[in-house]
Amino acid sequence: EQLTSLLVFRAGTAQPKAVPLALVTRLEEIAADKIEISNGRYMVQYRDQLMPLVQMEGVSVQTTGSQPILVFADETRAMGLVVDEIIDIVEERLNIQVSGA
Repeated sequence: EQLTSLLVFRAGTAQPKAVPLALVTRLEEIAADKIEISNGRYMVQYRDQLMPLVQMEGVSVQTTGSQPILVFADETRAMGLVVDEIIDIVEERLNIQVSGA
């Protein structure tokens, strides 16, 4: 019955998605011209290191303007999740149910 802070965003489809805010290190708006391709993968210079960008199905990396990114990091590594739009932060009770295939 504990409330959890969730970051709500759109990525690939119109349906909103959510991730626990505690897992997100930073929210970034990266200029599209700062995004590079290295070895077939999108990367960006982030805190003096190359950070890989991960795309969900149906999400395109912007070629102009800015690209919203959710940054996930630990002590030594970081990765950015490319999203279409960051919507809001909400507090909800989580009731996770796993269904069988």
